[in-house]
Amino acid sequence: SMVMIMCALSDPQFSHKFDYSIIGHSGARYDLPLVPFGAPPTNDEERALVVEAMYRHAKSATTGDNSLQASVYATALVAE
Repeated sequence: SMVMIMCALSDPQFSHKFDYSIIGHSGARYDLPLVPFGAPPTNDEERALVVEAMYRHAKSATTGDNSLQASVYATALVAE
């Protein structure tokens, strides 16, 4: 689903309207930066690197749930 969102937001009809970031979370971390504000992936290769980073982290992360802490952190970043 992240690939679909990144592709949709890179469309010239929409790319100038939205600024977004993608932050991952797992049992190991609540603040895994994947895409910073102002620097979205612009091509398939860059989008693939984001997906690879998500996979690598999920593969090695410990179990646990940081969903609430991640939501609070992401909301604070948007509010800045």
